[in-house]
Amino acid sequence: MAATFEFRDTGLFHFEKAHDHPMWAKELYGFADHTRETEEYGVASFVYRARQPFVPEAIHAVLNGPMPGVIRAKGHFWLATRPDWVAEFSQHWIGPWGDRRQEIVFIGAGIG
Repeated sequence: MAATFEFRDTGLFHFEKAHDHPMWAKELYGFADHTRETEEYGVASFVYRARQPFVPEAIHAVLNGPMPGVIRAKGHFWLATRPDWVAEFSQHWIGPWGDRRQEIVFIGAGIG
């Protein structure tokens, strides 16, 4: 397995080219002057965490209702009526196929 695997074999990322770009050093060494995305673009996030399961009808209404201003939403949850079951939610509409994509995260030590 290659150490860099985000863009492996796609030709979309070149470490040497990125490393030599002046913005690389600016972001790396000029972090005191870095403008956070929340300030630069007005993007913020909210994380909901709880040990209580959701009432199925309530979470269905939220996830299928309007979400003004939301660009991306994802996470996992469980329902009061299905204690042994986990659900995943992911929303990011990009036409023409909507939310269809592959998204797999591998986290570990010595996997690179």
